[in-house]
Amino acid sequence: MERNKKAIYNALEEQNVNVIGVCGMEGSGKTTLMQQIKYEMEKRSYFKLVIMVTMSGDLAIKKIQDQIERRLPKNNVDGTMDDGQRSAARANILSRRLEKVEGNILIIFDDVWEPLNFTEIGIPSSNKSCKIILTTRDQTVCETMGAKEINIVVLDTYESWKLFESINVGSNKYVDPGLKHAVCKESAGLPLAISVVAKSLNNNKLDEDDWLKTLRYLKNSNPVGMVGRNGIVYNSAQLSYDGLEENKLKFCFLLCSLFPEDCEIDFFDLICYGIEEDEERWADYAKKGIDSLNDFLDIFKHLKSKGLILQTRSKSTARMHDVVRDIAINIAKKEGFFIKTGAGLENWPQFYNNEFKWISLMDNSIKGITDKPQNVEVFISKRETSISDLTPCIQKLKNLRVLMHGMRSYEKFKQVPISIEHLIKLGNLSVLCLQHSKTKELDKEFGRLVKLRVIDFTGTEIDIIRSKVFSSLKNLEVLYMHDSFHHWKASNDENEDCVAFEELSTLKHLYALGVDIKNKDIISDKYRVVGNFPLIKHFSIRSRLRHTLFDDMSMDFNYLVLDQNIENIAQWLKLLLTKTKKLQMDVDCQD
Repeated sequence: MERNKKAIYNALEEQNVNVIGVCGMEGSGKTTLMQQIKYEMEKRSYFKLVIMVTMSGDLAIKKIQDQIERRLPKNNVDGTMDDGQRSAARANILSRRLEKVEGNILIIFDDVWEPLNFTEIGIPSSNKSCKIILTTRDQTVCETMGAKEINIVVLDTYESWKLFESINVGSNKYVDPGLKHAVCKESAGLPLAISVVAKSLNNNKLDEDDWLKTLRYLKNSNPVGMVGRNGIVYNSAQLSYDGLEENKLKFCFLLCSLFPEDCEIDFFDLICYGIEEDEERWADYAKKGIDSLNDFLDIFKHLKSKGLILQTRSKSTARMHDVVRDIAINIAKKEGFFIKTGAGLENWPQFYNNEFKWISLMDNSIKGITDKPQNVEVFISKRETSISDLTPCIQKLKNLRVLMHGMRSYEKFKQVPISIEHLIKLGNLSVLCLQHSKTKELDKEFGRLVKLRVIDFTGTEIDIIRSKVFSSLKNLEVLYMHDSFHHWKASNDENEDCVAFEELSTLKHLYALGVDIKNKDIISDKYRVVGNFPLIKHFSIRSRLRHTLFDDMSMDFNYLVLDQNIENIAQWLKLLLTKTKKLQMDVDCQD
């Protein structure tokens, strides 16, 4: 790793080199190396700005431009880009903003598949203070772009063993060291393969026979279509997957493949995808007072410990290496998954199998459903596909249990109007996540979706929710409505036909709540909830709707944002204080 890093640093110092191409096969550690360089360059003073752009097989120019723009200083404004503009106009604006940066810029493009046109993106060729590093598996990309080429050197025997040993610290110390070295050697110096194998064997209960079995597998397995080191990486991931002790671990690993390449996986989404897979297990949890969030968090941690998903900055998110994801998709195809993420689709795909249960079409722009598999239970799209175009068609999917659109992103997107009435016919729906949309009303008809267990309307503007809608949803476990609806009544005694906050007290299974409350009566110590308020375990409650000091709304992060002193808050809020991790209050200070 250090040799590769030194070669890149030397190239950065060359005055006549503006583009550096780092070439290496999958699993050779290119992304990890770029993350290290980004971190180290940000600590140094030579580059004013370091930007890392995560690429994929078919990444649109607009998405590249958006990733760069998000990292530019907020005060660096010379026009604004929006989705409606032509790519050339956006490139013009981005070029001007980059030229306004006072100092040197480093832009890293990770995992480039095709040659890039920097002018089309908006990176001015005349800007000699801008250096570019790109990583790729294809040597011709470097040649076509005229980049100074640096070929990744894999780890030598000593480096491989030191990495393996640093990860495999919990393994059985009585296993022959020579056998451990032999297993490490089969990874051929590839950091990804070493990491996955070392983690899969990091268990002191595994004896010498288990290690011998692993060695034989790595030596003799021949994955179809894989040769050389590509086969080694595949084998290591397949070995780790096969070693998962429980089916629920394997299932959740496959669920991770529903996300686009290089996407950050939020384990809240994972819960939504899998919450209905084993109804008897969840019913048993409910009886024992165990919520599905805690179970999935344990699964999340376990998959990370096995190297099948990668740690990110937050414990509630992860990322899947693109090689491991390819393996997961190959396995998932046999288990009823249909995954076409970021494929540039504008029309509904033709299905060769009507038995698909999980469909993921994120990062496409599909206009409608023309051919529907009969047994679809999970449908996932993202904001590029208009939910208003899809809702009349989605109602035809009678077995649908999970509908997700938009994902849990807290960026501000254009809100798309939707018609809720089209969803009322989905009587089997258990999970409904519609983020960054807009609807006029949730009426009593919405209360007919009695099987709903998860609702996430984050960023979806709702004008009014009628009374007794939520109290009809007796199975509801999770309710997230930040930046959505905040005109709660205090009680149903009031005449207006609008939802009352006290309705939530009737939801005995509710354990996760994220809401904005404008009505000060609900926050006041004079407020009394009729009945017993459910024992909320995970929450984010805001009575102050303007800027907050912290914006993390992940489900395992309990916080309160209040606009009054805690001595004067309602009893139901005081009960949450003992579980609160962060508290923000806006109170009047007196001398």
